[in-house]
Amino acid sequence: MKYVWIVFLVALACTSEPPSSEEAPPPVVTSTLSTATPPEAIEDSAFTAPLALLPDVGLGRSKPKPGDIVGFGLLTWDILRLVTFEKKFYETEGQYFDYPVYEQEVKDLEGKPVYISGYLLPINPDSNIYVLSENTFSSCFFCGQAGPESIVELTLAEKLDKSYTTDQWIAFKGTLRLNADDLDHLYYILEDAIELELE
Repeated sequence: MKYVWIVFLVALACTSEPPSSEEAPPPVVTSTLSTATPPEAIEDSAFTAPLALLPDVGLGRSKPKPGDIVGFGLLTWDILRLVTFEKKFYETEGQYFDYPVYEQEVKDLEGKPVYISGYLLPINPDSNIYVLSENTFSSCFFCGQAGPESIVELTLAEKLDKSYTTDQWIAFKGTLRLNADDLDHLYYILEDAIELELE
């Protein structure tokens, strides 16, 4: 994903006050992933997306109503972690970026109807830009250094017409797209995303 785009998102997310919570925040995982790396720092090696060391923060959360997801397969964050990253030099940007190499189980879901639950990050509601995260605000990719495989870009079928809050537990269904080459977008995109009613 493009460095400029990430800086924009990080600035938006991390300058806002995180939501208050009575629960203690989960521990922060330090990731070895970086968005852009200078050419002199590159070694010829691939690395695997880190396994989640955070507690399963979604455990016990509400699930979509069965009638709303007929014909859609469950997409889990465990599946989205089945990716490794290699450094690739982009001439247009003059620097290296992480290039995803998806495992077959992920590739098999490309273009398929799926649904997924997670924590909503309203990046820019006025422009209908939302991201779904495996982790809460304090430990998400933008502010907590979780890996880029822990977020999904939402391309919404319709503009959300009500106010959503950071860390709201929510589910969407749509079509999964894998993005390896477009630096302006995230590695995972849920196209034509429609919000699901929770039980």
